[in-house]
Amino acid sequence: MAKTMNQAGIYEFRSPSGKVYIGSTVCFSNRLSSHLHRLRRGVHHSAPLQAAYNKYGESEIKFSIVLVCSRENRVFYEQLLLDALTPKYNVSPTAGSPAGVLYGPMSAERKQKIS
Repeated sequence: MAKTMNQAGIYEFRSPSGKVYIGSTVCFSNRLSSHLHRLRRGVHHSAPLQAAYNKYGESEIKFSIVLVCSRENRVFYEQLLLDALTPKYNVSPTAGSPAGVLYGPMSAERKQKIS
């Protein structure tokens, strides 16, 4: 398992309720550390996952590797799983995109300013 943790692919966090968070990474160990750091500080980008972490505790939120794949294919496979599972802890329906996560849905005014 140690060697696998340094590879790319798709992972999930699952709570005792059965709800999941799906993500992709180029290095499982680095991404797990990043998630845990934010969850422990109470500042995770996924408010639903943060709430589950706060409710159940770290030992009950299970991290697991779903698929080991190439870096180039990870976003493709993540999107397939997001579409198939519609995971409750993911706040963006789009793999590899922070759209709607950092700033919420974009208003027409903001879209006009950007264009």
